[in-house]
Amino acid sequence: LYTTCQDSYTVLESHPILVVPTAQIISFTGGDGLVQQKGNKLVYGPFHQLEPNAYHELKCHFESTAPLITVTQLDRDLQVSHWGNNLAVEEHYAIRNDGAELEENFNRVRYMVSSQVHSATNMLKELTLELPAGASDAYFRDEIGNVSTSHFRQERDRSVLEIKPRFPLFGGWTYNWYHGYNVKLGAFLRTFDGQYILNVNFVENAKVMTIDHARLRIVLPEGATDVQVHTPMALDSIQHSKHFTNFDSTGRYQIILEKK
Repeated sequence: LYTTCQDSYTVLESHPILVVPTAQIISFTGGDGLVQQKGNKLVYGPFHQLEPNAYHELKCHFESTAPLITVTQLDRDLQVSHWGNNLAVEEHYAIRNDGAELEENFNRVRYMVSSQVHSATNMLKELTLELPAGASDAYFRDEIGNVSTSHFRQERDRSVLEIKPRFPLFGGWTYNWYHGYNVKLGAFLRTFDGQYILNVNFVENAKVMTIDHARLRIVLPEGATDVQVHTPMALDSIQHSKHFTNFDSTGRYQIILEKK
């Protein structure tokens, strides 16, 4: 882990603190010798009279047994229904555990007898996904079919979908699945000056995983016109087209946004 401490104004006194997930810190540098380790924290300083844009480069090497999840491909489909006051969401994930790989071939017997130490490895056994409050009709499936090892619950300000893949993911292993749910449209749609404004996230659950390639498809009701897209970041591609499904005549307006 490399980081810097930098401010755009003069600082009279500074005490930067670097917090890492574990107290197993192997080595660290920086701070011109003014650094102390306190558990899983590195306390630097104090530094005095720092000029604007002055910086100190820090290096910290620490042990982490958490799985390193990379989403190699994420496809999100959102379908807006005015008639049902519903937003139908389906998300397709292709993930890879980028943690340390097994030194030998996988052994089912050794895996079963070592269950008491699984938590100390970077193996991925389950994922907890945060869904919008009021989400319902959640499902979890993969290429084989429905996966029953999941649990869905609704909380006061969010919904939670806990999923377990069909097999544990060791370093270098991959898994594909998709899940979906319905949620009331009113939480994402509002009107202003005679126009409808749909406000949705480009991706969800990005805090627990790295995403290489994300694609968001939004299907609006048939007859939607004068569609504009505003995003807080630059995208690689924005496509406008038509999507046809059952009983459509002119087709539904479709927007596809992509980012790598």
